[in-house]
Parts: sequence; structure tokens; C-alpha cells
Amino acid sequence: MGRCILIQGGTVVNDDGRERADVLVGEDGIIAKVGEDIAANAGDALVIDATDKLIMPGGVDPSVHFYDRKGQLAEDFESGTLAALAGGTTTVVDLVMPDRDKDEKLTDVLAEWRARAEESACCDVAFRVAVPRYGQDCVLNILKCNLAPAIATEGLRIFKDMQQLLLCSGT
Repeated sequence: MGRCILIQGGTVVNDDGRERADVLVGEDGIIAKVGEDIAANAGDALVIDATDKLIMPGGVDPSVHFYDRKGQLAEDFESGTLAALAGGTTTVVDLVMPDRDKDEKLTDVLAEWRARAEESACCDVAFRVAVPRYGQDCVLNILKCNLAPAIATEGLRIFKDMQQLLLCSGT
């Protein structure tokens, strides 16, 4: 990022309440400090006046569809995440879609989606995977092959079927 950002004079809104505070964002884009009168310590920061404004954490959109192998979607990771950021969403969860007619490994399909996101996403991206052929055999194969912890290690914790969600604890 290169330069710190100091947001001054706003009202910080969190899940536990509101308070008048300044927010210092470090050169790495991560909030470094929240408190009153940070200006003296900010040095060379870009200063944004947030007087009479609310400062809120970014939102999470848990159900986006940015990548489609058939090219039938209106957006890709770049345009979709730019639109998300414009609306205050800083994390999106994209649906990974294995081909129903092919015998694809979930980890391979996830790697393909992740590579596309890393190329052009402008905000944080997480994934959930659609289970193309749902049934007891599918769930048993995920568990029997000890695939759940391996996929959880890859950062994937949710499998989606049109009828229900399968949560993967990773343990």
C-alpha cells in the first residue's frame, strides 16, 4: 500500500457499540490503532476527515458467483470485487462449481478458482464448493477419504448443495 491512512473525527461503529475515535490504517492496509487524537503519531499519513460520519467495518457477502467456466456470468472477480468494495463489502464468498458430468477432484477445482481470484480480485475472497452429485455416497466419500480436513486446510469450510449446507469443521 505504501502510506498510512488516518481517518479522523468519525464515529466508529462495531458490534459492541459506538465511540468517537480516529482510525489509523498501516502501510500494509491493516488497522493499526483505534483511539482518540491519534494525529500526533500519524506522521506522514493521508488524513481523511470523517467528522459527522460513521466508520464501519467492511461487510461480507457470503454468496457471490464471479467465475463461470462457460463465461455466462455478468461479472468476473475484478468487476465483482470492485463493485463489492464500492458498496462497503470487503470480503466475498464465491461458489466453486465442479462440473457435474466430470469426475473432478474438489481440491483441483478449488485451485482453479483460487488462481482466477488471485489474478484479479480487489478484496478478500473466500470460497464454498457446490457438491455436484449430492447423496449419501458423496458425503461418505468426503468423510471416508479424509478429504474434509484436507479441504479445510485449503481454507474451505462449507460445501453447498441446493437442499442443504454441509459444514466442515476441519478436525
